[in-house]
Amino acid sequence: MIFTAAIVILISFKACMAQVATCKDDADANIDWASIDQGAGHSIVLTMAHFVQNNPRINAFAYSDDPPNLPPRNVKSKAKGKAVRYQEPYIYANNLPPAILNQYIELSNLVNGVDVRITPFLEHAKFTTKAAHAVANIQAFGKHSKSFADMYARVLRNKFAASIRIWAPSDTRSKSICKGQYQLRKIVSPMQLAGSQVSREADSARWPLVEGKNTFCFTTNDYKISEKQIPGAAICLENAGILLYCSSI
Repeated sequence: MIFTAAIVILISFKACMAQVATCKDDADANIDWASIDQGAGHSIVLTMAHFVQNNPRINAFAYSDDPPNLPPRNVKSKAKGKAVRYQEPYIYANNLPPAILNQYIELSNLVNGVDVRITPFLEHAKFTTKAAHAVANIQAFGKHSKSFADMYARVLRNKFAASIRIWAPSDTRSKSICKGQYQLRKIVSPMQLAGSQVSREADSARWPLVEGKNTFCFTTNDYKISEKQIPGAAICLENAGILLYCSSI
């Protein structure tokens, strides 16, 4: 689903410029709120540059998976687009006009906190980039907490109909599955990647490698039994060079 609105993870409002923030800097000093366009080299401005460079008055809504002064939520991902609907974020501010909300029901439900009560609790979309010199086939997956689905075994392995190798935090109950037509194998830590040794404990990334499909994914879920009740998302990229590059893993 294509949105004409940009999703902003962190945003400061000009109305708060006179206030003193509750957070402190590295020197333990209070930090005043400032307009987001000040200090143009910081990470937020650089991240949003391509969204606002041609439309400085672009509409946006802000959300947080763990807003202040509220009980912690069991949500970990910052996935964007339609998959956000399946991440159950808590939205505490938005300025989207009614015309856009009326046009996109999923977006309206998300902004207004309408609970997902009917299927599908799993979402899948495919799209291809248009650049002639860098064509990429991309698939996006989202799962709601009500799906009780494991991202790797039920979602990705079934969708791709292929064996999968997993690099993600795991528990003792979630083991490699070596039986059947399509296997599910945990990559042994530490591993050698591009000439460097990488341990799972030192790497926060979660990714599966789809064997025989030239496909590499990034996910938001660990490979644990408890993750079945946690919403999540995965972005999978098909690239001919991936299988060759990862063949030694």
